[in-house]
Amino acid sequence: MKDDEEQAKIVRDRLVVNDEAFFGELVGEASKLFRLDEKGDPHPLVELTKISAKKRVEFYLVARHLANIGKLKEKTTASDKEMAAFLGITAEEAQRRASDLKREGKVEVPERGEYKLVAGRIGDVLRDLGTE
Repeated sequence: MKDDEEQAKIVRDRLVVNDEAFFGELVGEASKLFRLDEKGDPHPLVELTKISAKKRVEFYLVARHLANIGKLKEKTTASDKEMAAFLGITAEEAQRRASDLKREGKVEVPERGEYKLVAGRIGDVLRDLGTE
């Protein structure tokens, strides 16, 4: 068996990723699901009607978050009415699904009626959406 230093080097070479590389991987996963237009609005590459309302809310909030990072949207939050209009569900349904996601620790509510994805959970959400 290799000595400790050799094993440590193998771990670092194969598993350690810097923030830029990790972010690039996340954007790569997102690019399989949607594109953003110049206004930061998402254009799905997947059939949204084939995924659950909860996953659609996740989809919209991931897109909003990345649109904000790309300086295409001013804020990372989205209202239940915004999500409903885009996703083809009622505002009440959007609110219920966002509440479900809040209980799962994926969404936070910075102010009443506004929802945003928890930044540290983006990778989890993208993985879940990619397997749907």
